[in-house]
Amino acid sequence: MTTVSKTRNRSVLLIHPHLHAKFFAADTSCLVGSANLSHTALGWRAPSNLELLVQLDTSDHGLDDWWAGLLAEAIEATEKIKAALGLSAAELRASGNQISRPEADHADDNTIWVPECPRSTGLWEVYSGDEEQLPSSALASAKSDLATLSLPPGMNKTTFEKALRTSFRHTRIFQEVDQLSREGLTDLVALPLLVEQCSIAPADALRRWQLTKRWLSELYPDEFRVEANQEVLLKGKNI
Repeated sequence: MTTVSKTRNRSVLLIHPHLHAKFFAADTSCLVGSANLSHTALGWRAPSNLELLVQLDTSDHGLDDWWAGLLAEAIEATEKIKAALGLSAAELRASGNQISRPEADHADDNTIWVPECPRSTGLWEVYSGDEEQLPSSALASAKSDLATLSLPPGMNKTTFEKALRTSFRHTRIFQEVDQLSREGLTDLVALPLLVEQCSIAPADALRRWQLTKRWLSELYPDEFRVEANQEVLLKGKNI
């Protein structure tokens, strides 16, 4: 990975941890389909791939909003991230361990992941190597959460926090809670969700739900608020 800005003026290379769509945009027109941005896909190398791209106006099908949201969540690719990824790849090759395909790891596991670390800030402390700030129990949880969220190495604190917000937003637990909290999500409704779909033990469900609410209020303070007197999680800004 190299930052495009080094060789092309007025250009930048961005990273989105969950992007899989093939989307090429210029002005108000875009191409959507299967083609990767590669020599083989673009027909610059023989034999080239057979690809499918459909031309659309970016104002159609909510593409403008999708594109704006994608840019808001993306982080800039830096030389430090490039170096850290290269080091991780070299260590993986040297280990001789099999490289797993994430999409096939738990194909039959429908359990929804729920955060384990008591506070979201603990993930930065582990990521940055400042592990002594965490007790041993929280340290193990933070490492587990980091492995699940698969954040790229080499980021500074500001970029890490942005990537963490993006990755957590794209988890199933966030999407479930985001939908339910629009009308107000009570503990009585949330606890069965954690027990039945997240495989959380009933005796531990309340603690994990309180932890999840803490993550939401820490990472998205302008989006979620807790009505303390009723313990209801609501989607919306604090007033």
